Amino acid sequence: MADNSIYLFDWTVCECMDETLLFGDDPHQNASRHAYVENMLGELETQLKSLQDITLIGHSKGGNLVLNYMQRNGKHVKNAVIVDAVWKAPVIRNRARAMEPIMDETGHPFFEDTPANIINIYNVNDPVNTGEKGYYNGDVVNLKVDESGGDFHSTKGWLASYTLYMKLNVTFDHGARGWWVRGR
Repeated sequence: MADNSIYLFDWTVCECMDETLLFGDDPHQNASRHAYVENMLGELETQLKSLQDITLIGHSKGGNLVLNYMQRNGKHVKNAVIVDAVWKAPVIRNRARAMEPIMDETGHPFFEDTPANIINIYNVNDPVNTGEKGYYNGDVVNLKVDESGGDFHSTKGWLASYTLYMKLNVTFDHGARGWWVRGR
């Protein structure tokens, strides 16, 4: 992946892993479950420091990290895709260890004067991003998905792939449709 300039955010730098692994987690997954987003914003900035034309993609708590990063320091980011980001107050502190985003007077996250293309993908049946009200205001494209069956908090990889390739013109290997999920 590094050969194609693709990097995964390293949650393990927080040294916040629990002794007990859940669901067969590896250390990276374990750290991501236990890290607090507000502690990781500076680390994300450090990890992005030398990169250019950055495309950030985050799901759930990772989406919350991208959301908060873009609201506070997204000036070097070209594209941001936020999928089912946690921003509903009851889930933020207790379960997800996420961070409340900056909200406007209507109670929605917002972006102003950002050079990045920001796309918010949210499921109207997913309570973590307030379901039907999961849209953002300002300089952002909201893509509403209605997935009521099965795992309503899934990563929706096919839609993220479509969004990257068709909406943002981001490719995996500089020309091929490498972001596409097989069979879509």
